[in-house]
Order: sequence, then C-alpha cells, then structure tokens
Amino acid sequence: MILTVTLNPCIDKTIFVTHFQKGKKGVVEGIKKIAGGKGNNVARVIKNLGHEVLSFCVVGGQEGRIIEELLGQDSIPLQAVWAKSPSRTVTTVLETKTNRQTVFVEPGFPLSSSEFQEVIATYTHLLSQTELVVLSGSIPPSEEEIAGTVSTGMGGTAHFYPLEHISYADKLGRKIPDGKERRAVEHIFPMDHPSAQVGLSQRDIYAEMIKLAREKEIRVILDSHGEPFRQGLKAAPFLIKPNVRETEQALGLTVRDEEDLFGAMRLYHEMGIEWVVQSLGKGGALASFAGKRWRITVSQVPVVNPVGSGDAMVGALAVGIARNLAAKECLRLGVAAGAANAAMWDAASCSREDIKKMLPQVAVEEV
Repeated sequence: MILTVTLNPCIDKTIFVTHFQKGKKGVVEGIKKIAGGKGNNVARVIKNLGHEVLSFCVVGGQEGRIIEELLGQDSIPLQAVWAKSPSRTVTTVLETKTNRQTVFVEPGFPLSSSEFQEVIATYTHLLSQTELVVLSGSIPPSEEEIAGTVSTGMGGTAHFYPLEHISYADKLGRKIPDGKERRAVEHIFPMDHPSAQVGLSQRDIYAEMIKLAREKEIRVILDSHGEPFRQGLKAAPFLIKPNVRETEQALGLTVRDEEDLFGAMRLYHEMGIEWVVQSLGKGGALASFAGKRWRITVSQVPVVNPVGSGDAMVGALAVGIARNLAAKECLRLGVAAGAANAAMWDAASCSREDIKKMLPQVAVEEV
C-alpha cells in the first residue's frame, strides 16, 4: 500500500461563470467540488492506476466531513486526524468563454500541540502497513506561528550563513564541496545558527516523518516547498520533485540553464537523496539517479488546466517505484500522467486509459 500524507487538505471548489467582473453580480453556471490538497491529488492518480492507496489527512469541522465524503466518492480510503478547527476551501472562479481563472486560497488552520502529537503517532502506526510514503504540499501553521512567535518560513525566504559555521553536513561526515556548492549545502544545514536551534517543531514534521519511515526502511517521496521542503531535505527522502523556483529557493541558487539544474541535482544527491526529478512544467522534466541523467520531454498536447500535473506525475512515479519498474519506465509513466492531467479540468483525475494514451508522446533520453 502507498500512503499519501496531506497535512493541509482542502475542498477544491470550482465556480463556473461566463464572465467574472470585480464588484459586479454574476450568474453561476455550475459548481464542482473535489477533495483537494496535493496528497489527495496524488492519491487519486495512484488509485486510478490500480494500486492500493490510503490517504492520511488532518481534517476538521463540517468541511472535513465534506473532504471525507469526496474522497469516498473517488473510492479512496481515508485515515483522518480530526482537528478542532475547520478545514479550508480553495475556490477557483473559471470563466468558461476565456478559460481565465481567479483563485481564492484560504490559509490552513492551526494545529495544537496535542493534535501535532496525534499526527505523528497515527503516522507511525500506519507505517506498519505501508510500502511507500508520499509527503505532499504545505503544512498547517501552529498556534504559536499564528500568534507570530515562531516563523514558519513557508514563503521560502533564503538565508545564507558564513562558511565558518560547522554545518550539519559536516557533522554527518558528508563531503562538503567548496565555494558556491558549499554555501548551497550550508543553506540547507545551518544547524549552528541561533535561529535554527528550535528543536522539533511543526515546520520539521516532514523531516520527522521521513526519519520514522527510514527507520523502517520505507522509501519516501517528498513534494513540498519553502521551509517544510528545506527541513525535509535534511532527512534525505528517497525522491524529490521540485520545480525550478523551488530548487532556487531551497538551495539559494540562481538557475540559468540545464547544466545549472543538473548541478543543483548533484547537490541534492550530496544530501543523501537517491532520486531527483526536476519538473520543468510543460517542458517535461530532468532526472538523476544512480549516476545516470535523463531528459524527459512530451509532444505538444492541448492544455486545459495544468493545475495538479505535478501531483499526477508524483502519483505515477510512486506507482512505478512500488511496482519496481525500471527507472526509465517510471519517468515515462510520471511525465505521461502529468501531460494527461493537463489535458482535462479536474486536478489529478486522469484515468489509466488517459495516461496510457499519452505514453507514446513521451521521450526519455539519457544525457
């Protein structure tokens, strides 16, 4: 079974209108809701590809009940931690004539210390049933963070520290390159800087979940951004799938071309990450694993809604890895799923047949 973790899920609500104008009354043509949050998107694709999946979510209130119901409609089993605060809604207004979208994103609700501990305890229990874990998306803020006493860093602000600081990577005995690459590694592992001495907190939750899975020799895919992603890198997940902006923010580097991306991927490997899949959006992806590098491209396909394409890619990659497919075939399947998703409206709702039809359009080239 593949376990997807969605700590900040939502009701993904689309309102269809002919035209949207600020300050004016509009007529709604239709409304559609699906269980949202990146992990739930991933779970839909895994289920559609015929693999057993369990969605682990933190939900609350009537909104949480709706998320549970929507997952049930997709035949996805849910293991929930029920929080005292209601789950969020992300509302998209889609203008049907122009396909223009306006998105309203509600923030996540805070978790209390007891809820945080329940999340860790439930997750630890679920690992006994799990072959692969997918950690996806943002994390909810803590009550302290809402009060402003602790910064989540979720905006992805970069911090550089002097090279004389002893980094966590040094303490692990890992090789530290000189110059720009060393600064990038210390950007991830600045453990001696005073602001880093905060102990285990909710922003470290992905790192803790990766550590717990690794102790049981369970592979973890991490697909997040900002501070939760940076913290998670420290625990060396099996696979990551950042986009270019997320890599720049995580490593504190400026990416100018493909070689810069491969250089950044090498830095990820230095941290102990085995698979790096660098998303390029409609340009496909680059990948690196076991000393090999790949460029994955897809023929031009009609784009209806690219939202969720990265999640579809992760879901398909997870299935390929769980089924022990060759690396090249995993990558082909992942990019095909992302392209199939972009050709339809509902996020990560592509079927096995949709993905299968897209496979011949995907080229995987070793470089």
